[in-house]
Amino acid sequence: MHKNFLKSLVKKIKSQVGFNQPPKFSSLEEITSYVEKQAAYVSQTTLYGYVKTRAGTQWPKLFNDETYLISLRMARWYIFGACV
Repeated sequence: MHKNFLKSLVKKIKSQVGFNQPPKFSSLEEITSYVEKQAAYVSQTTLYGYVKTRAGTQWPKLFNDETYLISLRMARWYIFGACV
């Protein structure tokens, strides 16, 4: 019982850290979907994390500024393309 708990814990930690093997793909659509999801995750966490860090505690106010939101949308696509 203790071994099973330990195995599942190690598996969960490896999954969270990213050490698990990537999934097996059987079609081009699956590969495309996987790459798109991973790139979207990395680009969003990177961009919004950077914005929050640079803006400090005032970052929520930035999302009310339309000019800033346009710039953020453009940056999001550039980062997404780089991640792909």
